[in-house]
Amino acid sequence: MRPAYRFRSAVFIASVLARVLAARGSAAELATAPPEELLRVYAQLRQLKAGDPWAAAERVSLRRDAATFTFTSGRLHFAAPVEGHVLAAAFEGQGVFEFNPPTPIDRRQLSRFTRGAPKLEDPFRKAVFFFTDDSWGEFQKLVKVQTGGTPTAHAPPGFREIADITKPVS
Repeated sequence: MRPAYRFRSAVFIASVLARVLAARGSAAELATAPPEELLRVYAQLRQLKAGDPWAAAERVSLRRDAATFTFTSGRLHFAAPVEGHVLAAAFEGQGVFEFNPPTPIDRRQLSRFTRGAPKLEDPFRKAVFFFTDDSWGEFQKLVKVQTGGTPTAHAPPGFREIADITKPVS
């Protein structure tokens, strides 16, 4: 594992841990939380895995700032909750990532790397999403989230990647 990869993993775990625990109380309560509680949540994050919720994703778009993920057809599988928060999703199917820079400077910089294109469009077949914002609620509005009907064992390979990202470094 490359050092940068380890660093990203640690930053991700730390930011999610802070988000999950902060949702339970004030910053002062977080600062005085017993170490056992912090370690318990941390262990859950390190063992993040596919949960029961899934959804068919047909012609839906998730927008984040200047980026849009369009799920043309496929399935989303969501991670098992950690302390009541769904923090990850894996997609498999057909999708398109679009980045439309908001400023002329950003468009000019992007065009340097895209042979003059003012925006980036990139198709994808698999994607893994980690989130500490309201993405879970937004997904619930965009698609019909279901449980059952598809065994967790059939979750896309993206959840193996989640396990790789969150596993302890030896």
